[in-house]
Amino acid sequence: MKLEIASRPKERGTAGTKVKLIANFLEITFKFPDVEMHNLEVRQQKNEAKKREKGEVFSKMSEDKVFGPNPPAYDGSVIYSRKRLCDGKGREHEVVLASDGSSKRYRATIEHIRTFKLKPMQEYIKEISTQRWDETIQTSLRILNSFLNTTPHAKYQTFNKAIFPPVKNKAFLPGGIELLKGYCQKIRPGWGRLFANVDIYATTCYPSMPVVEIIPRILSKKKDDLIKGLDAEDIKIINKFFRDVRIKTIYRTQPNKEYKVQRISSHSADDEYFRIRGERKNITKYYQEWGMNLQYPKLPCIVIKEKRPEDCHIPLEFCAISPGQKYPIDKLSRIQRQSMIEQTVIAPSTRFSVIKKAIDNYFKHQSDPALRSIGMEVSPEFSEVDGRVLDPPKITTSDKFAKSAYLQPAHLKDWVVYVFDKEVPMEHIDTRINILIEVLTEKGMTATRPRTLISENPQGNLKYIFGKVSKNPPQLIVCIIPKRANGGSTLYPEIKEICSTDLGIPTQAIIGMNMRDKQRWKQICYNLALKINTKLGGTNVKLAENELNFKSEKYIVFGADVFHPGDMDKKRGHPSVAAICASMDKDVTKYFARYSINLKLKNEMIEDIRDMAIDLLEQYRKRNNYLPDHIIFYRDGVAEGQFKNVLDEELKPLYAELERYYKGHKQETPKLTYIIVQKRHHARPSEEENADKNGNCKPGTIVDSVIVVPQHFTFFLQSHTALRGTARPAYYHVILNGGEFTADEMQNLTNKLCYLSARCNTPISLVTPVHYAHNIANLVKHFVKYDEQQPQKAKPGRGRQSVPSTFPEHAKNASCPAAASNIENKMHFV
Repeated sequence: MKLEIASRPKERGTAGTKVKLIANFLEITFKFPDVEMHNLEVRQQKNEAKKREKGEVFSKMSEDKVFGPNPPAYDGSVIYSRKRLCDGKGREHEVVLASDGSSKRYRATIEHIRTFKLKPMQEYIKEISTQRWDETIQTSLRILNSFLNTTPHAKYQTFNKAIFPPVKNKAFLPGGIELLKGYCQKIRPGWGRLFANVDIYATTCYPSMPVVEIIPRILSKKKDDLIKGLDAEDIKIINKFFRDVRIKTIYRTQPNKEYKVQRISSHSADDEYFRIRGERKNITKYYQEWGMNLQYPKLPCIVIKEKRPEDCHIPLEFCAISPGQKYPIDKLSRIQRQSMIEQTVIAPSTRFSVIKKAIDNYFKHQSDPALRSIGMEVSPEFSEVDGRVLDPPKITTSDKFAKSAYLQPAHLKDWVVYVFDKEVPMEHIDTRINILIEVLTEKGMTATRPRTLISENPQGNLKYIFGKVSKNPPQLIVCIIPKRANGGSTLYPEIKEICSTDLGIPTQAIIGMNMRDKQRWKQICYNLALKINTKLGGTNVKLAENELNFKSEKYIVFGADVFHPGDMDKKRGHPSVAAICASMDKDVTKYFARYSINLKLKNEMIEDIRDMAIDLLEQYRKRNNYLPDHIIFYRDGVAEGQFKNVLDEELKPLYAELERYYKGHKQETPKLTYIIVQKRHHARPSEEENADKNGNCKPGTIVDSVIVVPQHFTFFLQSHTALRGTARPAYYHVILNGGEFTADEMQNLTNKLCYLSARCNTPISLVTPVHYAHNIANLVKHFVKYDEQQPQKAKPGRGRQSVPSTFPEHAKNASCPAAASNIENKMHFV
């Protein structure tokens, strides 16, 4: 089999009902000229300037018309322009930046790198083209995005390449985190043309404001309460919030001096002392001597990082958080994430209205000088797109039980309930358990009362607690847990790890507060029943006969995903977790799963893909007495720039292993169809007529023209109903098409696979196997053990000879316990 990225089938998809859509894509008129690339080096005396300073220097040079009437583009290190800005010797400029009443002088040096041709991009988007996605196309997009974003990025605060114009009233999440609402735009290749994809964007940051203004938000207190001081628990909370955050001083003797927070002192300014010139001084009295009486002497101090042996203390009221500091979204708690969703959810019509205002008021493409310099014209109107709504599949329901019963109900005859939430009375729980049993019975399951209902300490030793039943293991362990426990971390990961890897017993966690409202609890029970029946080996539903067309009688469906830790954890050496699951039956309802860790840090590929895939194929062979002759593999979490890596580092090794394995069983190598799924994009097709009740496209909406590249086998599919807000379609790329699927066959199959999640009664937003793999990877990330590492410090040097800080390349002593043998081939992960 030739491993190269699949081409779009010659015959376009026609299945479904045709619909007219609009999309948040603005068409671009462009002639693809050559672009000159220049390096920009900025120094202040002997020191190389920071990235932020380099951007400010470039903006000042543009403002001063150093580059001419139409300024070039800049991406943080390289300047792009239509004309060469210097000869071979380079060009130097002195730039003065004024800030906070002072000024700094910089020496900017421009050196020509090379001439870059954009014609390959023009070729790439043609309907009949041999130009493939490669480094040239990636570089072209980087250049074009620089021209698109240089002007707005210079005007407004930016995070993650999105702009955040100033607002009158700041928005906050619980715990004092500021919620920023802004806009992003990106060049996207389309059908014979380029587009600017414009969308709204939200992120989190440390609020730029006085420390005594933000502490009440962190602690959910009133500002007047700060007069009394803080207790040890309060100090612990704010210490965690402020560690390594940059602050600036706001007192008159040293205004705007910036430091990094080392910690919060354990004593108040009244009780804290330091030594100066051999004399022991009290913090409060020291500032009084300088004519600054403390308004909050009972508050602790910020201890800053200084190149001195003794600590340096600054009272909290004399500090403010420096602007422009991102708060990592992966650090948000569940409550904070929920608050972020509630504050950013927006209906499709409102979303498009907000985007239109951003285009008119902030991006202003028609008057953008950088776009004018390259000859790029951006339409102010949203693009019209042809779409199709696929018919939903037919579902097979039970014919042996009540109409509402599961297709194959399981029997729950022996289970244990542990109560870790002390705020829920045991009598209250007892009645709620009865309601759960009623729902399970309604669904056709045989459900008895639990063996025992035990109240346990959430701080207790879980291995000891669960070990009590290990000699006579129940079918299921149900744990009723508080929202937050164990000093801020949930019990859920620890429960899952012990029961899945040590005991091999399926578990079901329930949030205690969800049991309070009786009517709401019954609805929750229906959701719990879906999971419980599946974990015990039952089947909720399946698709009707002949609904799934795999173009083969012997097939298997894989799903794969990789969890990547946040930036802070990456720097400490936290490895990524890869998860794979595979169907084991003709109905594609039973899945087995495997997982592993990537020892190479920041690796987007699945290092153990061969071993995990072959293991699952062997389980399939044992269960079915034959091997599949067609493999359909859905892979999540890969960007376009990584497609070549997927071919080289995942598919080629996998295919070689398949050849070896099948040859050992005296069979031909199976056909392999490999599809990459993307959710991290900003495409938002919307249906103005015939939309659902929330204003979104109907489930099954396909877009495979205009806003996609003609040569690649790609399509957008909105398979689900969004209960609120704007639905985000999944973007599918067929990388390999070993099964020779037509457009209609692949789109219909993918849509139908979204109806088979055991966790939901309705279609989900992406194919079920990927949904399962995502859940597994995000659960197993809590099981990983590794030695934390520290980045090597920067080595001194001059100019380009200096060596920056380096972060670890490989995980150290990393391990992850496998699922227990008696549970690894069950659907314990749903």
